[in-house]
Amino acid sequence: MIEETDEESLKTDLTELKTKMQERFEAHSDFAAAYEELTGLQKELYDMLLNEETELQSLQEKAMEVNEKNTAVQESVEVFNERTEQFNEMKDKVIEELEKEEK
Repeated sequence: MIEETDEESLKTDLTELKTKMQERFEAHSDFAAAYEELTGLQKELYDMLLNEETELQSLQEKAMEVNEKNTAVQESVEVFNERTEQFNEMKDKVIEELEKEEK
């Protein structure tokens, strides 16, 4: 589709849109990886809670680790949301340009 259009500015917009889409996919991948790590840490914490021999110090350390990973997950969600917003704005702009060309 990028090669089919003759207008240089539209080609540039479509290339930028593709880049934004790739950035969004990367942000989603980062979020998914962080979330997977968080769920693993949460499982470890819950398993520790079930074990009566677990020391309080170990529980506190694991809880801190879970909280830190939760913060990282929240940050990755924010980045993903920002990239999604940027992508959607650019997509709307490109669609408007394509509609103008059709007329």
